[in-house]
Amino acid sequence: VWLASIFVPGVYLVFLDSRVAHTISAMLMALFWQQLAFVGHDLGHNSVSHVRSKDYYWGGLIGNFLGGIGLTWWKSSHNTHHVTCNSVEHDPDIQH
Repeated sequence: VWLASIFVPGVYLVFLDSRVAHTISAMLMALFWQQLAFVGHDLGHNSVSHVRSKDYYWGGLIGNFLGGIGLTWWKSSHNTHHVTCNSVEHDPDIQH
């Protein structure tokens, strides 16, 4: 419901002929994608349903299909980040 309440007005405002509407639409869509990334992050940690197969399915759908980020790559990179957090030589989040 939360994501839909951001996405639907964001799409609607694109079709209005107003700079203010387009600016608000851009801000809503940025918020939508940022929130969707947080949901994907939590799914990658299996912390939404706590059922690995369900979280993996939804994480794949959101990450691979909607976000363009491979879930398997993300899990490997992000788990390495947690093990070697802020290590310049080993943390993949710092090396990007």
